[in-house]
Amino acid sequence: MKEIILALEFYLIVIVIAMLVAFIIKGMLVLVRLFTPKQVAGAKDAGNKGK
Repeated sequence: MKEIILALEFYLIVIVIAMLVAFIIKGMLVLVRLFTPKQVAGAKDAGNKGK
């Protein structure tokens, strides 16, 4: 039983870390958009052409 509990705790910690990393990346992307709107718009256009 202890092994199962340890595994669950490990997975919970990994999920929390992943969520924090995703939140930080989202925040960085928002800052990039605020500071460089022209470059982001160009990247979006290039992405649409790729599809």
